[in-house]
Amino acid sequence: MSLPRWVEWGVRRVVPARFADDLVVDLEEGFERRRVARKGAWRWLASELARTPWRTLRREGRRMDGTTGGEAARGRSWRGWASLSSGLRLAFRTLARRPGYALVSVATLALSIGAATVVFSVLEGVLLRPLPYPSADRIHRVFGTNEAWRTAEQEVLRANWDGLDVSEDVVEALRGQGAFEAVGAHMAATLRLDDGGEPVELEGAFVLPGLFDVLGLAPLAGRFPSGDELAGGTPVIVIGERLWTSRYGRDASVLGRSVDVGGDPHTVVGVLPASFGIPSESSNWWATVPADFDEGRTNAAVFEPLVRGREGAGAGEVEAAVDEVFASLAADDAGYAGMGGRVSALTDEVVAEVEDGITLLFAAVLVIVLIASVNLANLVVARGSRRRSELAMRSALGATRADLIGSMLSEVALLCAIGGAIGVAAAVGLLDPFVRLLERATPGFPRVDGVGINVTVLAFSVGVGVVTALLAGLLPALGASRRSPWEALQGGRRSRGGGATRRTQRSLLLVESALAVTLLVVAGLLVRSAFEVSRLDPGYRAEAVAYLSVGFPEGAYETPPEAAALGRALETRLARVPGVRTTARTSSLPGVGGADGQLVWGAQSSVEEASLIWATAASPGYFDVMGIDVVEGRDFTDADGPDAEYVAVVSRLFAQQFFSDGESPVGATVKMGTGTRMAGGRVVAEGEQALRIVGVVDDVRQLAVVMEPDPMIYRPMAQTDGGDPHLVLRATGRPDAVLGAARAEVLGHDGGLLVREADVLGSTMRQLMAPLEVRMVLLLAMAGLAAVLTAVGIYGVVSYVVSDQLHEIGVRMALGARAVGESKRMVLQALAPVVVGAVLGLVAAWNASRLVESALFGVGRVDAWTYGGVFGLLCATAALAAWLPARRAARVDPVRVLTEE
Repeated sequence: MSLPRWVEWGVRRVVPARFADDLVVDLEEGFERRRVARKGAWRWLASELARTPWRTLRREGRRMDGTTGGEAARGRSWRGWASLSSGLRLAFRTLARRPGYALVSVATLALSIGAATVVFSVLEGVLLRPLPYPSADRIHRVFGTNEAWRTAEQEVLRANWDGLDVSEDVVEALRGQGAFEAVGAHMAATLRLDDGGEPVELEGAFVLPGLFDVLGLAPLAGRFPSGDELAGGTPVIVIGERLWTSRYGRDASVLGRSVDVGGDPHTVVGVLPASFGIPSESSNWWATVPADFDEGRTNAAVFEPLVRGREGAGAGEVEAAVDEVFASLAADDAGYAGMGGRVSALTDEVVAEVEDGITLLFAAVLVIVLIASVNLANLVVARGSRRRSELAMRSALGATRADLIGSMLSEVALLCAIGGAIGVAAAVGLLDPFVRLLERATPGFPRVDGVGINVTVLAFSVGVGVVTALLAGLLPALGASRRSPWEALQGGRRSRGGGATRRTQRSLLLVESALAVTLLVVAGLLVRSAFEVSRLDPGYRAEAVAYLSVGFPEGAYETPPEAAALGRALETRLARVPGVRTTARTSSLPGVGGADGQLVWGAQSSVEEASLIWATAASPGYFDVMGIDVVEGRDFTDADGPDAEYVAVVSRLFAQQFFSDGESPVGATVKMGTGTRMAGGRVVAEGEQALRIVGVVDDVRQLAVVMEPDPMIYRPMAQTDGGDPHLVLRATGRPDAVLGAARAEVLGHDGGLLVREADVLGSTMRQLMAPLEVRMVLLLAMAGLAAVLTAVGIYGVVSYVVSDQLHEIGVRMALGARAVGESKRMVLQALAPVVVGAVLGLVAAWNASRLVESALFGVGRVDAWTYGGVFGLLCATAALAAWLPARRAARVDPVRVLTEE
């Protein structure tokens, strides 16, 4: 078997004819010899073909160094390779003679391409990569909607009116729709897991039949619960790969093992892969809904349905099917009146909390890339202007315009290649810390396991480098090569660039300034929002306050007296910890545990006039520990026990809502619903209880620091149903210093207790604000980088103008112009395009601020302080950047300049 004909055909089409004959003969002999000897003939042939272009390039380059024009014409098929090699060598030598220009350009490109690579890695891994489920685009999440919540008094209800869970009746009705291939649902829960080791509390979900069919993933080990097990409430459980690894060391014997989840024994039947992120990335277990799940709660909205649309069913058909389900339920049950459904793609729901932030960061980094491109273009314009004589000489000696453009583009391409390589290398090292930062800012940040530098990311980085090279190099190269050789040679040193070059530079400077201002304003709005949040009064004093969230063992402390006795005992033990001043208990902490919604109405009103009020239980001394001022009446006391008169303390807003101006609520009676539950999307009270108000306290931002206070009602813990409490303590020194001892005291009282969380309240508040702060810091860093790049661009332009106009400056000073006046003239020339660009940037920022409008607090999209501050900052930065090189104008010696000319 001789050399394959397709190999010979390809070689003769690519390699110059004078080399092709010898190369084909060599390849035939070597291939045949190795084929007969069975020494990897094909592998050898592939290696030789891979090295052929480089060997031929070297031979062609050596030949062209000493050939005539006629000989060069005979090698036209290979001339492009040699020209490229020659152009790159020339570009390298040229850049080596101007190391300052090369270093500034490479640093600018490395920063921009590196930042773009890091952010795009997250964008690709989190937003662009498909979910790991088969045909994930057909999986949808179904939400309930409630028109009554849309206009509710409580902000949290208005914010969630179209994102509600649904009842089991809705799930069953969805199964009857032909638009769906499979229907399932889950109910998220965080429960105690006991398996003989140290108890832990883990996130997970109870699962209705069909969920695993909807998602279509295979178990990593074992099996999924069968349909009969899911429907019949057989206590089986599937655990996640992370739990399997961290707690059981990936031991296969865990299958068949019994573990207690929420006090109920379940048999482990399977292990799910880590990519299974339902309900969230933090989920660790999926169990069957208990058989004793109250049948009366089938109308309770506690389930999150997922549906897989049948193949070919569009989004409109899926939405129509969901609407039909709710319309049918409303016709049969008045409890569903005003309720409806909303459909959202699962892909959108998984990344809903982070999509806007990632998109915003990517938009910001693209602005950085554009600014870097403009900056480099300005440098190339200035450099091309200084090389006009050189280019003219080369043109006069026979170089075509394409040769001149190619030589300048080679320089830019070489800079982009070096800067891009450094930027990608830096991105590899910075990506992991960047992802960890995002995770700390947003607990449960989705899909971070898939973030990395892969082929797609590298292709993007190469694309950014190529686009940057074209944006920065093509237009300046075309302009520099357009001037005739005779005109350029006649010009000498005087006014090397001319008005056309300066106009180009000013136009680029205008664009650069507009981009920088846009980014600075958006970052400035977030900074102003963070400042406004820091000024808020939450209604309590979080400094020096620590808390421990305690969970009771199943079957223990179930009655209110038992829970109250345990709480008092724990408070007594914590009070003995060195550094603890006071202690108390509460059922919910501001910003941590939320609050319960309870129906409350006046003593003379009816339940139909009830309002949904946030309620929480507290022990005596709670208001003192939290620093909540009692403005009227009294705090709770130990006398407010289960057998005493039922009492309550209310907030100022509660008093304003239920009592007229000037009327004291202390001593008055209000009624609260008992057995309150959700039914058909409405809050229903099965009974009522009279409460006498004994005190009024300041308003507290209970649900979140950035949410306006709502009316609150507090009840003594001894008069409630008990439940797992939060222990709060005020320290005399650093609160974090007492947490370890406090935890030990809790576990020392009863080893079966579970300390779910132990933290400093101030730290928790900061964590809640972390997403806004991280987004602000990242945008601010990018905006600062944009401002620095703009300042560098201004400095470069003014430096060029000063150098280009030395003769003119010398003549003006010889005729009596003052040095200060010349410096001022240069600065004003530089400021003119910056000011125009800044004004255009303010207009662009007004439109771009829509991207962060949902994250703004206490400040609108148009904020005079932000817009004015950014405008002034950029103008001041531009003036400083322009003044530094303009000082040279004041030091020009007119005699020396005119003599040189």
